[in-house]
Amino acid sequence: MNRGAISEWTCPFALDPEQVKQLCTALRKNSSLTHLDLQAASAAGLTLDDGKALALAVRQMRQLRMLNLDGLELHVDELTGAVDNEKARVLDLRGQPFSPASGVVIAQFLAVNPRLTAIYVNGNALLDGGSALADGIEACMRQPHAVLATVDVGECGVSREVSMRIGAALRSGAVGYLGLANCKLSEKDGVYLADMVKSKRSLHTLLLPSNPKLGPGAAKALGDVLKVATESLAHLHLAGSGLGVEGCKSIANAVKFSNVLSTLDLASNGGGPHFAKPLAMSVKGCASLTALRLRANGMGTDAAKELAKAIAIHHRLTEVDLAKNAIGDGAADALALALRAPKMRYLDLGANDFSAVGLKALSDGLKRSSTLSRFSLKDNSSPISKESSAELAEALKGCDQLDELNLEGCKLVKEGKAALAKAKRDALTLLM
Repeated sequence: MNRGAISEWTCPFALDPEQVKQLCTALRKNSSLTHLDLQAASAAGLTLDDGKALALAVRQMRQLRMLNLDGLELHVDELTGAVDNEKARVLDLRGQPFSPASGVVIAQFLAVNPRLTAIYVNGNALLDGGSALADGIEACMRQPHAVLATVDVGECGVSREVSMRIGAALRSGAVGYLGLANCKLSEKDGVYLADMVKSKRSLHTLLLPSNPKLGPGAAKALGDVLKVATESLAHLHLAGSGLGVEGCKSIANAVKFSNVLSTLDLASNGGGPHFAKPLAMSVKGCASLTALRLRANGMGTDAAKELAKAIAIHHRLTEVDLAKNAIGDGAADALALALRAPKMRYLDLGANDFSAVGLKALSDGLKRSSTLSRFSLKDNSSPISKESSAELAEALKGCDQLDELNLEGCKLVKEGKAALAKAKRDALTLLM
């Protein structure tokens, strides 16, 4: 290798730190190697320091095209932006676990890639807490004319401190999409991010679910943002963020000010019945809304009825999730109208409690729907009688556009299942 006489090399054994140093020395002298496989060398677990040493060595190897540290084949010319293609512009490592050492090497390459526009590592396990990745993003954003605008590091073990380092680094550019799901963010962090959205009108997507410490203070700040960033923020995801009643009301009251908000996810936030009325008013005033996800908020029947009336007359809503909200028959007539909303394609009413009266109304709404493709009553609390099953079966016959009906977990009698199965079209997925 020192002589530069080989183009491909696979290390056959694990390396200790001293051997890694020797390898790096050899790599810096090599001018022929194009493919380097160190997967066996990583078997004992390369350290972060090993990764940094390797990164510095391979960055000097202009001829190197492929590097394998842990089963993840890294295309060096794409990571460094030496070629101009989609993979040089978008680093997508979702579902591709890699070691801390690989993370360090990847980060070093990112620092010199002038073409990088997007990074997706969400769902991976970054064992170093993502600090190496943050180093790479900070270095990338220091480049003249940096174009990185999309970063998703959610659900991958990134620490709170690293999340905020990434946010601060992106603030210097034209960030459009930021994913920080389950990053242990605090209320103070939420307020900082809200200010970032306010100052960076380029940001259109903010994903902050599963951050239960954000709380009502962050919700208030984000609500204030919706009132100001009326032409930018289009997708706001806050499921499981500890907003509570006051936090949900802050968001609900602000939605009507936006001209572009398309997706709002407030699932599992303990909103209760008191935020549904202001949200209903806002839904009527927010013509851009297409997806509304409110499951598991303890909304109750009366509140759901008010909201359903607003949904029924909305001209762009295509997806609504009201599952697990303690909704009963009193809201069924309004929800039946929501099933017939002009653009409605997916309505989830699972884990609520509709008896024969409510199911009759919903069956009638389903029969009259012309756009609905997916409908869920999964885990309905009350048993579904033979008669109610027959009404649903009859509705299926006149609902040709329906692709899926979910009745999993429902207490169906044998005759009811038979009636539904008989009414099923070949193209319909019927889950029971």
